[in-house]
Amino acid sequence: MYLSVLCALAAVVAAIAMVAGDRAKVVGDTPEARVASVSRIASAAPPGAGQALAGAATEDPDAGVRQAAMAGLAQFVRPEFRPSVESGLKDGSPKVRAAAAGTLSLYRDEKAANALDELAKADADRQVRRAALTGLGQCPGPRAIVTLLETAERETDPELRVYAMRALAAKLGARIDLEMSPRNDAAWRKLVQRLKRMNAIEHAYNSLGTKLVHHPEDEERGHTEPRQASGTPTGQPGR
Repeated sequence: MYLSVLCALAAVVAAIAMVAGDRAKVVGDTPEARVASVSRIASAAPPGAGQALAGAATEDPDAGVRQAAMAGLAQFVRPEFRPSVESGLKDGSPKVRAAAAGTLSLYRDEKAANALDELAKADADRQVRRAALTGLGQCPGPRAIVTLLETAERETDPELRVYAMRALAAKLGARIDLEMSPRNDAAWRKLVQRLKRMNAIEHAYNSLGTKLVHHPEDEERGHTEPRQASGTPTGQPGR
């Protein structure tokens, strides 16, 4: 009995080893099957998983599969897969571009911030711009801070202004009323002006050589004061 159990365990181990030795490959005759294959690869991370996902993210004819693979690459944030993620920012499908923005933000460097900055400003799709703004909140450097503040202040789409404000507040560690809407113009302008007086904001603008325009009259309006989330004085630089 004991010997038979050992033999069974040995067979299982051998089978696992054989599977682990295979290179990952996205397979399936239908988009649904290939999406399921992508999910299994991203979850199990067998050898060659990143290469398989990068190939599907850029080459699969179905946008849903490319989106799933691009999102799956968030588990493989490595330099060799970055070109595939960056190419996704120019994909013809908005949902693929949005997934690429989310994955690229995980590289958390100035190059990612610059690419997301361009996407946030130029893409025609709201979903993509929203993903780019959220991604900028993950990126270090002055470019992300300036773009988020200027979007919160000037963007005509109220939803995008809210996304930008929330990403900026989280980045700087400032507590804000998450229910606030830019449709409350006076309170929103006051919040923007108060944020402009934070050290991190001023430093970001100075680093880029961009003029920070203050509107002190806006501080006489509204009622909202940003507060530091971490307990350190408001105005200290965030991430």
